Amino acid sequence: MILSLFLNALMQNMKLIIFYYTPKASKLKSFKKRLAKNKESAH
Repeated sequence: MILSLFLNALMQNMKLIIFYYTPKASKLKSFKKRLAKNKESAH
């Protein structure tokens, strides 16, 4: 029972973390896309 409470709290924290870091994650995606373009142009 304690474990389920712990997991529930963990899921709530994950939602908060994902919500908080989503803008940064989208920036990272665009950065990776740019990086891939640079590699393609280098070849």
